[in-house]
Amino acid sequence: MNKLILIIFGIIIFVSCQNNTDKKPETYMEINTSFFDLRNGDLTKNNWIRNPENLLMVHETLKKFNYMDLLKQFYHDSDVFILQGLYIKKDIVEWVDSLILTHGQANIDSKYYREFWNRREQEKNDSIVFEILKDIQKYKFSKIGPAYSEEIVNDTLFDLLTIEFEYDTITKAIAEKNFSKLVEYGFHESAYNLLLERYEYYDVDWDRNELKKRLKKIDKNEGVWLIDNTK
Repeated sequence: MNKLILIIFGIIIFVSCQNNTDKKPETYMEINTSFFDLRNGDLTKNNWIRNPENLLMVHETLKKFNYMDLLKQFYHDSDVFILQGLYIKKDIVEWVDSLILTHGQANIDSKYYREFWNRREQEKNDSIVFEILKDIQKYKFSKIGPAYSEEIVNDTLFDLLTIEFEYDTITKAIAEKNFSKLVEYGFHESAYNLLLERYEYYDVDWDRNELKKRLKKIDKNEGVWLIDNTK
């Protein structure tokens, strides 16, 4: 898949969030959502995210969450963008501007931009990618981005992003709410990791043994959304 899609949706995976494969004594249920492979699969081979409707859903959800703040975390030395081994040694705003300017042109001099839009046309998602690019252009790395469409936002994905990335101050009440939300959605393995295997939750004073009883054990799951970040 092209660099743009990796950048936009790689924030969900995060460089440091590769799933830990060490075998645990216990395994818990983990629901498999339509977007589950964004965290557990290979984005370069993910056909689901190439679908225009799915692209739009994830994009609108990330707009609500304000993914540009997350995107900044991949910048090194101000002009080098690093994501899962992908290095973009250019200003992302200028890069997006160039993609927008070359969209719809009959003859594009640059081989890179010509091939980029040819691939999008072959995948039949060039129109939605163009709209996504224009939205990103509106951000310009500001705190306020373009308006999102609430009816398109995926509430489950939004809640997962909120649980994982909004943790400046985690009180007992916030921790218990996040744990309950994961259990409610069916992410029991994620809830286990939140309870026992997440650095940011180590200092929470809650009854871990009692809460653990709410989790449903299974023999095997196909992956986990909220990974163990202590190893």
